[in-house]
Amino acid sequence: SGLDQLDSRTMGKGGEGARKCPFDGDAAKKGLPSGMSAETIATVDATAGAVAPFALDITKDFYGDMIASLPSVVLTVFNPAHNVPISTHQPEALAASVC
Repeated sequence: SGLDQLDSRTMGKGGEGARKCPFDGDAAKKGLPSGMSAETIATVDATAGAVAPFALDITKDFYGDMIASLPSVVLTVFNPAHNVPISTHQPEALAASVC
């Protein structure tokens, strides 16, 4: 079944866990941190309550601006049927992931 195929692609031998991400280590190669600093985490924690009520507005603007400024690039990656102005599916998914 489709679920069996998904499991075989995402699980290691015997189902012991997810496969290693092919992008692991890319951040270090590019001189980026591998995770957020304690200061960044504290800032996110301190501001989350103020940002959360506006998360959907922020993500709708983010996708709208991104599509307007680079449509030939963005629309090859993101399905326009899931984005503003047609839909708010993609912005809602992003907003939900950060709140």
